[in-house]
Amino acid sequence: MPAQENTPDGGPYATAPSAHGAASTLQGVDIARTRAALRARITPAWFGPAAAAVLIVPRAVDFWGNGRGFATLLSLLLSLAGLVVIRILIRAGQRSSGVMVTESWAARVKRNRATSLPVFAAMGLTWLVCWQLGADGPTTRLAAFTVGGLGVWAASLWRNAAIRQQLEDLA
Repeated sequence: MPAQENTPDGGPYATAPSAHGAASTLQGVDIARTRAALRARITPAWFGPAAAAVLIVPRAVDFWGNGRGFATLLSLLLSLAGLVVIRILIRAGQRSSGVMVTESWAARVKRNRATSLPVFAAMGLTWLVCWQLGADGPTTRLAAFTVGGLGVWAASLWRNAAIRQQLEDLA
């Protein structure tokens, strides 16, 4: 029986091309999985303005009521209702994308730390400046939460831009 060479058309023992093809296919699957996970992490365009509104509107109600009585209770209820609605809408958007990426709470906190800390620092600095200037409580809260709302919006835009850049790098 003659010896057969290991070439692409070398007969039954030609495994090099099929191994290479399998490795290439697995690499393609990994890239597709990574792309899907990145796409699932992109927040919708409405998220930033909605989060800003959830932070600002209740404080505006509190400011309108001068921080007393019914306005304070209404602002608390608006805050909680807004957060629940945003969470439900985000979850529905994730489900409609067809990719559910589940991460632990610790992983999400670690990932969002880069954007959360500057927003909280800006809110604290605004609070401190308003307090030093002698602003009353409702005014201080409105200013601080307005800065926080705009910061969350900016952080959402920055995060989506970073994810889109990663997607372009994979292409």
